[in-house]
This record gives sequence, C-alpha cells and structure tokens, in this order.
Amino acid sequence: MNVKGISALQYMIESMHDVPLHHFVLASSCVTSLPGFENSVFEVNTTELQKRCKMDTVLGLAEVIDFPGVIHHNPRRTGLIATTLKQNQFIQGHGVKGTTLSTYLKWKS
Repeated sequence: MNVKGISALQYMIESMHDVPLHHFVLASSCVTSLPGFENSVFEVNTTELQKRCKMDTVLGLAEVIDFPGVIHHNPRRTGLIATTLKQNQFIQGHGVKGTTLSTYLKWKS
C-alpha cells in the first residue's frame, strides 16, 4: 500500500466492505522514509494526505517515526502533522522518552 499510493489504499478499503467487521486504517506518513536514499513511485505529501484523511475508514496518520524531524520542525513532517490535526484525526508517534517526549507532545502546527 505504501509504494502504490492512494489507489492501493482505496483498493484495500473496498476489499474490506464485504467483511463482517468494522475496519479502520491509518494513512502512511513515511513514503519514502528517507527521501534521496530510497526509490518509490509514490511519496506522501500534504495534498495526498488530505485525500486519504477524507476516506471513511481512515482515522489518522500512521507511524510518524521521524521524531527528530518533528522536534526540529522539518517542513515535510510538520506539514503532514498539521494536515492531520486540521482534520481532527489521530497521529501515531514513535520512539521518544523523557524531555524529548515532552517536546514531541507539545508540538503545535
């Protein structure tokens, strides 16, 4: 789903319609995780994320693993976070503790 973009997410959501369960997903935040070092046919940006956040079963932003990018206000990361917050959706973070966690939690767009 990460490397194919919104069409893959849409396919996955449509494939789950006949399953007798409530299903929810988080939109990927890190395609590619290392721009300039990885190749992908797709990259998450704020425009793409806005489309994903409007899908019925998408609850928010997944795996914001670049916590240094968040803490130091990297425009790529902060743009994705701000877009998600504007939609009043959930953001899943990773890998911080102590005072770094406090900085991470206090971040505002």
